[in-house]
Amino acid sequence: MPSTRIDFGNDLYELVRQPAGTVEMDAYGLVQAQATFACDVSIIPTVLSTFATGQPYPDSLGFPLTSYRYRVTTQKAGLAMVTVDYIGVNRPNGYTDPHIQGVVNTSAQPIETHPNFTKITDSSISNNVLAGVPAAKFNNAIFGPQTDPTTATVQWAFKGFGVSTTAATVNRKAGVRQYLRPMTTVRGTIYFRDSQSGAAESLSESIGRYLKTGDSQTLIQPWCVYGVVYGSRWLVTAANIEPMGTPDILTAPVIKVTYDLMYGAILGWDPDIYGQAPSIF
Repeated sequence: MPSTRIDFGNDLYELVRQPAGTVEMDAYGLVQAQATFACDVSIIPTVLSTFATGQPYPDSLGFPLTSYRYRVTTQKAGLAMVTVDYIGVNRPNGYTDPHIQGVVNTSAQPIETHPNFTKITDSSISNNVLAGVPAAKFNNAIFGPQTDPTTATVQWAFKGFGVSTTAATVNRKAGVRQYLRPMTTVRGTIYFRDSQSGAAESLSESIGRYLKTGDSQTLIQPWCVYGVVYGSRWLVTAANIEPMGTPDILTAPVIKVTYDLMYGAILGWDPDIYGQAPSIF
């Protein structure tokens, strides 16, 4: 007797994309998308190994999006739903605009570096505002002669502020050896496509060096007036690099770098101490 059963539908031995999905782009050019696929639980190992290598987003958006994270939810009748996250950069240069956060705080510096602490060339110290003229300000700055062995020039080295020599007067500077200097620090985050991994590595290798002007403009954006003209005033103090997806930095779809820059004021950073960073962009 012939069978009366009628088979229909899909056996789900391959991924079947579901109609729901999302695409989201932030103000800096980072794009993230999500798509869901249905399949039979028997092919889950194959599905996982496929997405682990990074797969392109199924729709064309005009720029590359690559899978970097996925989740599997099993349901009744051997059904599995695979939700895949994709990531990419919608910028022609291959990296996002910097997401900047600026902080102004203070840092302890030697009192001798204060702008009002001028160079001492003789024992009278009459031109030193902080040290003052002892008879007038009672700052009681203590200086000792210091001879340059090459030129035999005598200068006077600062030894600290002493207590007042007048019993009725308290020297408020007694013991002061440091002051709090205002410091500007910028923290930025940039996402690089894998094709721009060289720039990401160069940024991370620039720690302890000051930037070239063009790179400071890219990392701080033109709206920051300090960054536009004075590249040498910005020192890279930290740069954390994080591949998003495959651990191999050369094949990760996106590389995240979070960096810190410190402003060096008018004088900038001494090239004899820090040196200039290589070109990044």
